[in-house]
Amino acid sequence: MLWFSQVVFRWRTAAATAWLLVLAVPAVLVFQLLAACSPLHPLQGLAGCLAGLSSPRSVLFGFLYLSSLAGVCLLFPLTYTVKLPLHKTRLQILWSVLAPRRAVVVLLYALLGGGGAHCLAELGGFGRLWKECQGHERCLNEQQWFCSLHGAFLGLCFGTSYFVDKEHFLVFPSIQQQKLFRLRGHLSSHLWEGFLWTLKGLRLFYPLYYLLGFYPRKKLMDNFELHLREDVSLTSLSGLLDAGLLLHLILSGTMLHLSWGFGLRLFRAFHTEALKFPVVATFAGESSRLLSTALKSQSNPLLMYLGYLDLYQLSLHSAHRRREIYSLNQSGQPAAWNDINTACLSLLTSLTTKLGGRSPEEGVVTPPTVPPSTSTNGVSPPTSKGWSDPPLGTLSPPGVTRRNVYNERARLWSYSPGVEGMQRPLRRGKEVPTEDTPLKKFKQMVSAMKALPKKISDKLKKKPFFAFFLAELPEAANQELFADCRLHVWAITGIAELSAASYTEDTYGVVQRSLPKILTALINLSQALDKHVKAPLSSSKSTRNVRAALETNGRYALKTAVQTALNRLATTFAMERRSLQLSEDHLHYWSTFLGAVGSPPAS
Repeated sequence: MLWFSQVVFRWRTAAATAWLLVLAVPAVLVFQLLAACSPLHPLQGLAGCLAGLSSPRSVLFGFLYLSSLAGVCLLFPLTYTVKLPLHKTRLQILWSVLAPRRAVVVLLYALLGGGGAHCLAELGGFGRLWKECQGHERCLNEQQWFCSLHGAFLGLCFGTSYFVDKEHFLVFPSIQQQKLFRLRGHLSSHLWEGFLWTLKGLRLFYPLYYLLGFYPRKKLMDNFELHLREDVSLTSLSGLLDAGLLLHLILSGTMLHLSWGFGLRLFRAFHTEALKFPVVATFAGESSRLLSTALKSQSNPLLMYLGYLDLYQLSLHSAHRRREIYSLNQSGQPAAWNDINTACLSLLTSLTTKLGGRSPEEGVVTPPTVPPSTSTNGVSPPTSKGWSDPPLGTLSPPGVTRRNVYNERARLWSYSPGVEGMQRPLRRGKEVPTEDTPLKKFKQMVSAMKALPKKISDKLKKKPFFAFFLAELPEAANQELFADCRLHVWAITGIAELSAASYTEDTYGVVQRSLPKILTALINLSQALDKHVKAPLSSSKSTRNVRAALETNGRYALKTAVQTALNRLATTFAMERRSLQLSEDHLHYWSTFLGAVGSPPAS
């Protein structure tokens, strides 16, 4: 799927980054205006701001700030996921941040946050990191250093919450809209959220710097041979509670969070936008870009999600593309329908198996097959697995019972009853040599090593302290089953709407042959869901955000989609229900939906 990774994904990422940089330019100008504004001397502050905008130093640090934003946007593609990340234990929650790759990403957020805050401090008039003092000595500009550390602290908090709050999870909107309408209503909310988030961060940053700030400051001064000015030092409470410094920290923190949060929303908006895939290949090189290929793309989950989203939309709103699915290829086969139907049914069958449901073969009634004919001498002909059982009227050799026939077939010489003449007498073949003792010991050692972590975990769970981190969280196993509920809802709705639309649009009747398997898969899934939807979830998580809502209501949305699909098919195929090859159990279950739509009584 190189065309998607190298063309579509990169273009969407670049477009989201470019739009963020374009919107960040006026935001930087507004920030610089607010930072230079003085309540006592507003006109003087405005004149100083306008003079500073045209200086080369302001342009340089404005460009560096935009570069730090571009670096943050380039971290989003490295960590995104379309599958809802779930943690079974508290230890997995800690590991979600402390994993080596994610820890590096969090440190990069802190580094870019410190760099961005340093640029904003330069634009806010705090000057360079060091200044000339007492002749040729260089003194540390501690206010500039304080602002840079504050930005690094905010970047560290943002990177940590990015994984803990599952912000890297791409949520597909229920209603597809233009990106402008999806983004314009969130700018004010991001601004207010950034303001509150900065105030909460300051409550932690001020005590930390007062208690532990001397250590990084001393390291910086020793490495760069800097001195500390006592008149502007932040080692005291009076220096830390400077009103101008506090106002700048609030403005810069709000600016950073607004830029990062809105950049993340732009990344989501571009990558969750619907993508149309060709149903039938016009040229030979388009086979890798087909919709059926996207549905089977296990190596690229985002591509698979976009494929099922496109299937969901075309099944509801595009009659022309539906007819392309029902069409036949040059060989006279419905290749597009077969591939799409196979992909959807395999997805639903795998979910049914996880839920403990029945296999699809149990609900489809197959016509009886004609038994194979026997030869005239009373011996069944050989099958693909060897000779078949001798008929009940034939004789077995003396001392060999019918049960022992199965054991004698594996020997080198045997007697074939009913055939003229006697083959060589039965002779016991050589025994299969057993495995070597070193190899057996090695396999036992490997299996013991594999079972060692589980044994250690079971022993640690008996300790109260370790049990707090290793104990499974409530409803974790059930939530894992419904982590991909959005994908299954699209598959259910898509295959059901295509089947219902085929009643009037399918001129070749390609869907009717697959209808029993589709109904069986939906009924099996509905019966399996009945065991998991009886009681509501006991989770205490808030459903104010979409991620928590998906964790809490995934099974109910899936059950609703299955019932809607069965109702839709019952409405369409009510008159043809007796001609469908369904088992009595499945037909009885489907009769509840047939009764809901007022189907005529069975003849």
